[in-house]
Amino acid sequence: MSKSALVWQPYYERAIEYPCSRIFVALKERREQDDKGILDLPIIDIPGSFWSLKGINFGSSAASNELIHYCHISCETDLVLEVFPGDREFLTAVEKVGETVILTENPSTLRSVSRRGRPPYPWEGFHIEAMAQNSGWLVIAVTKFSRMPFFAALKEAKLRSFIAPGQSLAAKLLHEGSGYAVTKADIRCDGKLTCNAEITFRLVEFPHAEIRASMEKMAAMLELAHD
Repeated sequence: MSKSALVWQPYYERAIEYPCSRIFVALKERREQDDKGILDLPIIDIPGSFWSLKGINFGSSAASNELIHYCHISCETDLVLEVFPGDREFLTAVEKVGETVILTENPSTLRSVSRRGRPPYPWEGFHIEAMAQNSGWLVIAVTKFSRMPFFAALKEAKLRSFIAPGQSLAAKLLHEGSGYAVTKADIRCDGKLTCNAEITFRLVEFPHAEIRASMEKMAAMLELAHD
């Protein structure tokens, strides 16, 4: 055992002494524990006459007396809660976020969310990605495929409303050189500015000829002039 573990051992033993004693008494009196089998070990009901407080090793979920040793001991949760109900408080102000259930301080704000149809899409990120893609292709065209842009930073991004398909998207090159490029991109709906951002890219050499060939093929599909 390490020195730090030896220092904490007395505190650990004092902390678990009382709960260990209570569990021992419950096991002795109620005979409601189960031994869950591991691999080929059978499940065995441990009689109440077996238990002694000294023979229980709570750290390894094991117990023994002068004649027999049990390991991998576990108790059914509902039976444990029946013996040790604890302080309970029934709550109504809860909501589910993903797979997590959280408390809310204002129950009146809770509302039922319909699970019908498609799940919600992160449109804000989609709009930023659209501006970044458009800006990246602009950088590739200006540098004539001599450098590959990597998204590095986003500045002064403003998202004002939802953007329907078919809207115009524009990008302007503010700087190119010294290993980076800066663009200013925006999306407009019926001529009205809907979202805009200033985007910074790192410019690096294409790591493989295959990647450049693939992007040149995509540029041809997009009818992007870069010669």
